[in-house]
Amino acid sequence: MNINYGLLPPLEAPKVDEDGKRIHPKERGRAKKRLQSLRALDSLKAWRDA
Repeated sequence: MNINYGLLPPLEAPKVDEDGKRIHPKERGRAKKRLQSLRALDSLKAWRDA
């Protein structure tokens, strides 16, 4: 199953990781998608528990 991330509210790509190190520009897209998927999982858990 695929997801259309354009349906979700925009999210700014992170410029630093959890350790405070700068993220290479090629990796920022992956980091942004990872944040979007984590946000989606949190929303799904809230919906499931409601």
